[in-house]
Amino acid sequence: MYSSEELGSLYTTIVEILRRFPSGISEYNLLKELATEENCGFTTDSLAENFTMFQTHFLLFHVLYKLKDHLETHKAETLEIHCLKIQLHSLTFTRNIDNLVKSDPLKDYYLDLQNLQKTTEDDVEELLKSFWMQWKSYQERNPSLQVLGLPEDASTEEIEKRYRILVKKHHPDKGGNPETFQKIQTAMEHIRNS
Repeated sequence: MYSSEELGSLYTTIVEILRRFPSGISEYNLLKELATEENCGFTTDSLAENFTMFQTHFLLFHVLYKLKDHLETHKAETLEIHCLKIQLHSLTFTRNIDNLVKSDPLKDYYLDLQNLQKTTEDDVEELLKSFWMQWKSYQERNPSLQVLGLPEDASTEEIEKRYRILVKKHHPDKGGNPETFQKIQTAMEHIRNS
């Protein structure tokens, strides 16, 4: 991994980059910035394949969580860590939130290098497959809710109630339009599968 000296240098480089982006920076853009720095060990080439992309992501988040601990130990600052936004904050910004949060499962995951070592290419492919299936379901959910005439934040009870009303109203045996009825059925199937 990194020696203490290399890790200290990497911390400094990351903090300097984050200071240039006071409103935060995405993981991808941080990786691009790090790739331009000498001896950081991060390259954008590592994003070409799923497995190396996972390894790069894991190592970056490992370093970010170690940096967060380092900053907090020295009572300097803290980090907000998310793939869409990595941002430096003053400790007073997060002190109240931190008092509420006792454990951080993501931090625990990324700080344990055994999680990196035991994750195989097949594991990464399965994770990505699962992600894309969930994403597809999510993408189908909103249009399906629109077919039922419901908002995105509709509860399960609201969805079921609206579905029953529309089925009664548009059922072909009760004089309803078969095409409208089929659209309602398909929309409800998508919602149930999401």
